[in-house]
Amino acid sequence: MIFFRHTLDLSRELARDTRWQEEVMRNVKALEEEVDKLDEKYNAAMKRVANQESNIAEHAMKRRRTMSTAPSDSDSVKKRTSVSERVKRNRRHAVFVPPLAADALLPREVPTSSSPVSGHVYFER
Repeated sequence: MIFFRHTLDLSRELARDTRWQEEVMRNVKALEEEVDKLDEKYNAAMKRVANQESNIAEHAMKRRRTMSTAPSDSDSVKKRTSVSERVKRNRRHAVFVPPLAADALLPREVPTSSSPVSGHVYFER
């Protein structure tokens, strides 16, 4: 009888070990699936990053081409600039100075008789 008890104890222990092994294998499979999903997300993100980097590089090259000198007709070479750069280059900035502070700036005064605002308007380049 002692032999049978020992055999029963071993079989129970083996059954516990088998259940534990099955549980471990299920957990390992779940972890492998999660790793695969994360790997797919990582690959998709890296593709997006590469695409964004190529778009940035392409945009920079287009901007460089616009800014550089390029031959337009046969002999003449013209510099192409964007509209915002021409506006910046040609714009005058008007600065309103209150009447008390305007007295110190009289040499650069520009008459503004038609101005609806009291004070003096000065132009800076």
